[in-house]
Amino acid sequence: MASHFLIWKLVGYLAAVAILLNGCRRVTSLTPERTVEVASTAAPTPSMALQAPVKPTPAPNDGPTVTLVESASIEAENQSRSALEQYGAANEETRTDTEEHISELADAGVAKRDIATTLGTMFAMEDSIDIKCSILNELYQLQDPSVLEQVTVGLSPNQPLEVRDEAISVLQDIGDKRAIPYLWQFVADPDENIREEAQDAIDSLATRGR
Repeated sequence: MASHFLIWKLVGYLAAVAILLNGCRRVTSLTPERTVEVASTAAPTPSMALQAPVKPTPAPNDGPTVTLVESASIEAENQSRSALEQYGAANEETRTDTEEHISELADAGVAKRDIATTLGTMFAMEDSIDIKCSILNELYQLQDPSVLEQVTVGLSPNQPLEVRDEAISVLQDIGDKRAIPYLWQFVADPDENIREEAQDAIDSLATRGR
């Protein structure tokens, strides 16, 4: 009777051990799968990878360009002085070409004020009415406040009538209100055309913004 009891107790013990061993195998078999799953989740995808910072493209060196511009400007100024020295002895066609060339030096970097002064000097040296009027128009084309001083020279009583008339028209087109005091004296000019041109210019300038 005791032996049967011991046998059944041994069977029960072996069954319990079998169940425990089976459970351990099940847990151990799950561990690699979980490890793989976690590893696969933690691995960064290509879209999540950090991109290397883009290095900014260095700005081009402006030194040579600036040097070339300065050289061109100096050369243009030298041309201006040379042309002015030869202006008085040149014929009318050459003088016309010269004043047109001088007005284009702004594109080469010469200051507009300097160009206006050069054109004003040519105007004072000039005897041709046509070239004087052409110089006044070249001054207008500069579109710079500095030309006012040069254009008002054309209003002088010793200038030909056509030149004074052209100077009034140019002052009106420039649109600078500073010209109004220069124009008042011509409202009572003996020439009717000059009087009308001066009054029209004053009225026009008075309505301008500057």
